[in-house]
Amino acid sequence: MPPYELSLILKSAAKPELKEIIKRTLMCVKEHGGLVGRLENLGERQLPAFIKKQSILHSRGFYMFVEANIPAHKIASLSLVLSQDKDVLRPTILRGEVEMPRPCEQGQCFFGELNNTELAMARKWGRFQKVSI
Repeated sequence: MPPYELSLILKSAAKPELKEIIKRTLMCVKEHGGLVGRLENLGERQLPAFIKKQSILHSRGFYMFVEANIPAHKIASLSLVLSQDKDVLRPTILRGEVEMPRPCEQGQCFFGELNNTELAMARKWGRFQKVSI
């Protein structure tokens, strides 16, 4: 499963209600086959612009950042469910970066260099093209 980053703006609420909103949101991720890796609380802040959700204007929101591994074919349905949730003001799902291993750490490196015979032919004839069969 590829890693995804969920940036969520939740409606501003009292602490017990906010816990239930977070729990419900994370259960939604788990129901869609996701594994929550890291949860970061960014706190309650003034929104840069009003967000209208179910004909209520919100001026403050609770920001959350979640890293999760989610099957790629479930992202669209998860996004739809989160956007329909009355307590999630703005769900954003981004594909996380996968750290690629360096090629030389896994064994001998081949960068398409010419061996001595091929190098001699390239010098003699001006150029040399490797042909793979």
